[in-house]
Amino acid sequence: MTSTEDDESPDYLNNVSQDAGVLRPIATVVLFAAILSVVWIVFAAQKPDWVDLASTDVEVSAIVGLLLAALILVSAVALRQTRS
Repeated sequence: MTSTEDDESPDYLNNVSQDAGVLRPIATVVLFAAILSVVWIVFAAQKPDWVDLASTDVEVSAIVGLLLAALILVSAVALRQTRS
């Protein structure tokens, strides 16, 4: 490897981290919420009487919306990284 190749890699990595901008922290929060929702689903399956926050339709809609948002945000962050 030459010294010019060594100099190009850190610049490329810096551009990727700066290009994601505000999407990366939002995606991180949404992914963490999606993980917590999966934990909540497992807990609710074990103790259904303890975790009865809303009707089943509302709970399913909220979780599907959260997982869909996580998928879209992760896809957007990945697309921005490959395009930069």
